Amino acid sequence: MKHIVTPTVVLVAGSTVLSVWTVWYFAMNYTVESFLQGTMGSLFATLLGVLFGVPVALQISRRQLQEQNAASNAAASREAAARKRSLLSHLRRELEENKNQIKLCRDPLSSGGQRSILTKPLRSELWSAFSDSGDLRFIESADLLASLAEAFYQIAATATMEKLLMEVTHFPGIRLEDTRAIDKQILEYITNDDVHLLAAIDKALTHVSQELAKSPA
Repeated sequence: MKHIVTPTVVLVAGSTVLSVWTVWYFAMNYTVESFLQGTMGSLFATLLGVLFGVPVALQISRRQLQEQNAASNAAASREAAARKRSLLSHLRRELEENKNQIKLCRDPLSSGGQRSILTKPLRSELWSAFSDSGDLRFIESADLLASLAEAFYQIAATATMEKLLMEVTHFPGIRLEDTRAIDKQILEYITNDDVHLLAAIDKALTHVSQELAKSPA
């Protein structure tokens, strides 16, 4: 069977040979005064280096590591804060666009008319994208997340009802005998829900503004 000589075996063998030679050499020459003086001097200097140099070096290394960790943590915190600010700014813009669109659709109500329906649906794409990507983890406030989730839930519900109303009104394939009554009923649902939706959006916008005010631009 062949014996494989690994680097570890070579290192151990070399260290053993060197240690044995060192002990042998010291034993053969310790009676020589010049050798003993030189050896003791070197030994004393080595002990001083070990006793004082190693702790100092370890302390310096530990302090440098702490400073590096602190700098790394600070950079990560700044990056997270900037990411959260950008995310909230995008969500606020999406909420405001939806709010303005709902208010525009409700304008006819002030003159005795009916709420209108735009072909452009209410938006929640950014909320969905941030939710799917996991970016919402940058928002630490549970109250803020809850208000955002409620607002976009109601936005999605209203968008679904608006789409249903458009289909019932404009696509003959799903018309029923009492289509007009269904139209009015769906529109009434949407009109009544607008009040709760606008309140949810305002609440979410208030929380977003408060959170953005806490973090520097």
